[in-house]
Amino acid sequence: MQVRYGSTASARGGRRFLPYLLGALAVYLLLTGLSTLWTDYLWHDSVGFANVWWTRQIARWALIGGFVALSFLVIYTNLTLAQRSSNRHLTLADSDEADELLNRIRESVAGRLPLLWLVGAAAMAILIGGGAGGWTEQLFLYLNRVPFGINDPIFNNDLGFYIFTLPMIRSVLAWVFNLLLVTTLLVVAAYYVNGALRLRRGGGSFFTRGAKLQVSVLLALLVLVRAALYRLDAYRLLYSSRNTEFFGAGYTDVHARLPVLQLLLWTAVVTAVLLVINIWRQGWTLPVVAGAAWLLISIGAGVVYPAAVEKFQVEPNPIVLQSSFINNNVQFTRQAYGLDDVTVEEFAADGAIEPEELTAAAPTFDNLRLWDPDVLSNAYSPQEFREYYRLAEVDSDRYVIDGQLTQVMLSVRELETNEIDDNWQVRRLSYTHGFGLVSSYAARIGTNGAPSYLVSQLPPEGEVAELELDQPRIYFGELDLLENEPVIVRNATGEIDYPTGQDTFASTDYNGLGGVELSSIWRRLAFGLRFRDLNMVISDQIRPDSRILMEREIDDIVAELVPFLAVDADPYPVVVDGRVKWVVDLYTFTGGYPYSTPISNLDRRRLYEGTGIREGTNYLRNSVKAVIDAYDGTTVFYAIDENDPILAAWRSAFPSLFVGLSAMPEELRSHLRYPLDLLTVQSEVYLDYHVTDVSIFYQGLDRWSIPLAGAFDENEVPIRGAGADLIGDGVSAVSGEPEFVEEALPYYTMLELDGQLSYVALQAFAPRGRQNLSSFLTVSSDPDDYGQIIDNRIAPGSQVAGIEQVALRIEAQPEISAQFSLWRTRGSSVLQGDVLVLPIGDSLLYAQSVFLEAAEGGIPEFERIIVVFEDRIEWAPSLASALALVFGEDVGTPTDPEPSPEGDIAELLGRADQAFAEAEEALRAGDLAGYQRLVDEARALVQQALDLAAVSGEASRATTQT
Repeated sequence: MQVRYGSTASARGGRRFLPYLLGALAVYLLLTGLSTLWTDYLWHDSVGFANVWWTRQIARWALIGGFVALSFLVIYTNLTLAQRSSNRHLTLADSDEADELLNRIRESVAGRLPLLWLVGAAAMAILIGGGAGGWTEQLFLYLNRVPFGINDPIFNNDLGFYIFTLPMIRSVLAWVFNLLLVTTLLVVAAYYVNGALRLRRGGGSFFTRGAKLQVSVLLALLVLVRAALYRLDAYRLLYSSRNTEFFGAGYTDVHARLPVLQLLLWTAVVTAVLLVINIWRQGWTLPVVAGAAWLLISIGAGVVYPAAVEKFQVEPNPIVLQSSFINNNVQFTRQAYGLDDVTVEEFAADGAIEPEELTAAAPTFDNLRLWDPDVLSNAYSPQEFREYYRLAEVDSDRYVIDGQLTQVMLSVRELETNEIDDNWQVRRLSYTHGFGLVSSYAARIGTNGAPSYLVSQLPPEGEVAELELDQPRIYFGELDLLENEPVIVRNATGEIDYPTGQDTFASTDYNGLGGVELSSIWRRLAFGLRFRDLNMVISDQIRPDSRILMEREIDDIVAELVPFLAVDADPYPVVVDGRVKWVVDLYTFTGGYPYSTPISNLDRRRLYEGTGIREGTNYLRNSVKAVIDAYDGTTVFYAIDENDPILAAWRSAFPSLFVGLSAMPEELRSHLRYPLDLLTVQSEVYLDYHVTDVSIFYQGLDRWSIPLAGAFDENEVPIRGAGADLIGDGVSAVSGEPEFVEEALPYYTMLELDGQLSYVALQAFAPRGRQNLSSFLTVSSDPDDYGQIIDNRIAPGSQVAGIEQVALRIEAQPEISAQFSLWRTRGSSVLQGDVLVLPIGDSLLYAQSVFLEAAEGGIPEFERIIVVFEDRIEWAPSLASALALVFGEDVGTPTDPEPSPEGDIAELLGRADQAFAEAEEALRAGDLAGYQRLVDEARALVQQALDLAAVSGEASRATTQT
């Protein structure tokens, strides 16, 4: 008995403290929520967008508060009416037919019903109305809607109605429907509990007059809302996916399903009228008959009739009946993805390259991307220097170097937080930033197959003014940080700037305006609560002027500031005015563009892996460029598409958020790139929608595919091609071993087009089921014609080898195949870059780089460049040598040249390559005289080769590549 007594006392003591514990937990959660809200505001204020944050928060909470209040008012009013009606018409004694359990329930709640109705109404109101907070973006677009200037072909509404107005109307009607449905069910339950509704033992039910009146009115309103939804369902036919050959409303949708929806609408209206009339009649016969008719029409007319029209009218005459609807799908899909202005130019591919064409193409050769970005990323790894630094993804760009527009590769050296000791002071105060960047020529090879650096070392060193950094510190970057950890800068400990020796470091003190100033104990307490970090509150290393940087990943920054825009997967750095600026491509989008095929309906599912472009999108525009300063986080959103109605709506909603393209500095504008994410989406759409002839489109007679670039064996060793996106797996037809096939994705390159060197994105295509080339898209990134898409379509009747054919031929070339095998037997990995398409005049070249990498932990080194022209496949240590092997005779080399002690062109260039390599070795050894002698010798050899080939354009290429 004593043990039981002690246990009971302990339990009573626990129950005594339980309210205090729950209260303390509630206070903690409340304070944490408030601190998160306040610190969110402080951060938005620090980046200059506090007004945008306030606007969004006010709209969100106004929607939640307004719709919760309306929901509560409707539910509680109806429950109160039900209670009063029950009290007037029936007492518990009248319900002697009810079972004993129900009577007990009635007795137990009889005195507490008003409180129960109040609590129940409040709970249901929160559940039903709380979701309105998710309509914030819809509300902004609705209130700031603008016309598209294009009408849909079925209902003749401006497309703005479907994108701005219809989603808001549907959301509100869906809320009203759910509210009425829940209210009706609660009212019926209330009447049942109160006894005003009784179920008879012999079947049927009994309603008091007041109960019948209220339930009938609620049901009539519910049915009328459903009738309105039928009207909206008619608009949804424009997004029909029932047709396998195209997307959008077809013949059956317009001529069968649309009339059925109109019939169902009027059936619902009649049912609502009968429900009201039935208030003054006995029983429920009229509504039941109307409901049964409604159900029959839904099944018979809604299912059977459209199926019969499809079977007996459409299938025997598809092209005749569906042609106008297919045309709608083609035209609206091309509009939605920005493909309606594509310029189609016939590409002759006549197979002849004249000497003057080679000469004119010298700038293209001088900028051929020899370094594959994925391979170069590993080649850059020695430039990280410390385990806590990581070079971010390698990006391509162009700069004017020595007066010439030149393609370069860049990678920013960022802080890798995962490699830093788990010590608060170290992680929060000392290691706060990365430092500098690494850059190299895209088209040049350094010593021993290494990159030819423009900027290297730590701190950064370089001879090119365009890439010189006055502020090399990187506080904001693209690497994923561990839980997006904040750092506190301008602290008493001092920040580690960069290593100066094995165990010595330079220090720095942050001098920017980024982050939030921790100027009071209240701010420190708020951030401490947000990050659950007591040290933020008590540490004496935090000064009043210390600043906390809590959002340091650039994709998180833009996602927080503009959550209504999709974020591109590939931000890229630009050096402007001695600082690193991150450029992030942002997209306006919708899934409501009539007749446009959505991304989720396209053939390939891994199209947009890693990007913020959402599945179901069927309208996409790269309308905004975000520019973020890597030192202080200053963020500017540039509106670059003045013709995008969705962007116009957002600019109207947030006037201070965006600035026009004219405000962008010219130096920065010259580095803008057409995003590969967007071109990837457009290319996937263009596979089918390059066809505008309805008959050809319907029959699928001219469908394209993304060519396959190569494969990996079961050990993920490249069989051919590297750097493209893995899309599937299969079995090698040669070895029978498992292999992973990859697609040739778009890439950036520099081409001589119409006498001007242009920086373009390029995507090649092949006919579906075949390997030859059908077309290649080029999209300009130059300021004067940014975004201009050219479809370089292979002339009808021409057979041009495609990327997959070239990759297979390279793999099968005896000399190359044998050398690959030899390298692998010696323990090296052979890496192959992308197969690059080079349009020269009216003909095509292909090029692919080859790299060697030691089997374990090696650094990849450039080894050879392969050039393919028609049936010629040649490779050499430099592009100049490979081109000479391919075109030595064709470009005017004398058939009977004077005897030369140095031998032929290939030998001369090979010796020049060797001389340059020896010169680099002599320079490193400090032998300046030997260096000068070898350089002069190499130049003489190059000149002899040029004289022998009689190709004036080779001079620039030979100098560049060797």
